[in-house]
Amino acid sequence: MRSILCVVAHYLPGYKAGGSLRSVGNLAALMADHCDFRILTSDRDLGDKHPYPTVHTGTWTSVGRNSVFYCSTPLAEIFSIVRRCATDVLYLNSFFDFRFSIWPLVVWRLFGSTGSQLVIAPRGEFSAGALRLKSGKKQCFFGIARLCGLYRGLIWHASTEMEAQDIRRTIGDSARDIRIAQDVTAPHNGAPEPARIDELTRCRSPLAICFVSRISRKKNLDFALSVLRQVDVPVVFHIYGPVEDEAYRLHCETLIAQLPRHVSATIAPPIEHSRVAEVMRNHHLFFFPTLGENFGHVIAEALGAGTPVLLSDQTPWRQLQQHGVGWDLDLDDPTAFVAAIRSLATMDAADYAEMRRRAAGHSLGPASNRDPQDMLALFLLPSARSSLDSTRLHS
Repeated sequence: MRSILCVVAHYLPGYKAGGSLRSVGNLAALMADHCDFRILTSDRDLGDKHPYPTVHTGTWTSVGRNSVFYCSTPLAEIFSIVRRCATDVLYLNSFFDFRFSIWPLVVWRLFGSTGSQLVIAPRGEFSAGALRLKSGKKQCFFGIARLCGLYRGLIWHASTEMEAQDIRRTIGDSARDIRIAQDVTAPHNGAPEPARIDELTRCRSPLAICFVSRISRKKNLDFALSVLRQVDVPVVFHIYGPVEDEAYRLHCETLIAQLPRHVSATIAPPIEHSRVAEVMRNHHLFFFPTLGENFGHVIAEALGAGTPVLLSDQTPWRQLQQHGVGWDLDLDDPTAFVAAIRSLATMDAADYAEMRRRAAGHSLGPASNRDPQDMLALFLLPSARSSLDSTRLHS
């Protein structure tokens, strides 16, 4: 059985870190019967000053069907575990995170067991919009990493072909082994009942819009607020998410104070993952003008709840208008976002009800039912992967 040590900054029972946490949690559940999948993570949720009250730190503990090590002193514990762990694969779920990506990679380079391999998932950090944030520091790190050969000979995990292109553009020729494996999604919690759809259809003034994500520059909340300054229909905008950047939150609060009278916006506390579907179902629209996503679990959750989406074109969820489930628009054209909101507010009731029904059935791909062998191929050496492909071909 292949052993995989997965390093991720935040894991269950956390929920504030969003997509990467969901991706690893769903993958761990899928792979439990097929490999020894262990998770090395922080002992607290994103932005929290105190550890989870319900977990044991500094030791391997069972979470679901997998083993998890919650670090109270990440640098020392990561050094010790990566140095001593005779694992087949080290799987990193970030590129720029120092404690949970760069540091374990350096330790693995210096002390990793012979024959082990490294798989790295950038998790959307190479999108054009994400790279523009703190671009000077990132370019400096790229230069040092190339000089040291820190990322040579690795396997790169892309969630979609769109992310694979981002990796090629960013890393260049040294990214020779890029493997596309779509993130595993959790089963949908169900779309609204017909009676609830009728209620939402009848009562679209004010239009209830939600934003469910971290309050950080990458998620582009200030763009959403600037769009809402220009709409001419009544809107109630609910913002749910942990504050990742306090200065950015204050900037967004300033924009909220400048909204016209017919638009109200509120920053609410973050919601636990178990409540996301319920929140989505009770809104007319999910507005998420992100600067870049490698997958977008929250988008899948909105659609699964039957809520149309208004997105930037920086996610793999594309051609939404053609599918009749929402919009994916160019951030350089904010007036298109204004028009989409007005279109939804004035849409015929029957058309809006049908839009919700279509949204509930829309997906990026069959990732919720993914064959574990397809995901296992992500962690195989090239020769073993070719053998697996050949076996499938002749089976």
